[in-house]
Amino acid sequence: MSWDDVSDPEFDLQFQRMLERQGLSDPTGFRQVETFDEVPVYSRLSELDFMSSLPIVDQNRLMILAAARHLITIGEDLDSLPESDPALIVLVSMTSWWIDDDRAPRCNDGTIESITPRFWVGDLAHPDMKALRFHPPRSNPAKFVIQTVGLERFEVVESTMEEWMQGCPERVYIARAGDIPATARG
Repeated sequence: MSWDDVSDPEFDLQFQRMLERQGLSDPTGFRQVETFDEVPVYSRLSELDFMSSLPIVDQNRLMILAAARHLITIGEDLDSLPESDPALIVLVSMTSWWIDDDRAPRCNDGTIESITPRFWVGDLAHPDMKALRFHPPRSNPAKFVIQTVGLERFEVVESTMEEWMQGCPERVYIARAGDIPATARG
């Protein structure tokens, strides 16, 4: 699976429909936020039925790649604004890494269960966001995301990991290269 694999016309159409259902297809919708917001790409697993013939790992990779492609579109829209707010940042955040079921708590490395890509937009200048920190990728979920999108166009970071999380981040983020300011790095 590579960057070009996500260019299948049928997948593109289905992904675009998912974005439209969630109100995420128009990049101008990400131009303002009070503090931060995070909206999932899909709200029901049934929305992924169009990929049901693929293994979970390929479904996750396709979703990550498609969300990253849309992140570029959103970022280009923000870059085109004459008075762009440098504190406004849009990322893809991926959740559903931590699995707590009957067997035992464990970390999803992208091959076990569906992850949930989300579009995260935040105003890093807002006082409530001053403590937010993005950390270098160390976990297996972050490695999975890096293997999926590469690091030519993007940077992959992750949330703080508490000891009880056993090396499993709550979120792995994709940013366009150069979008995360030094002040937000942990």
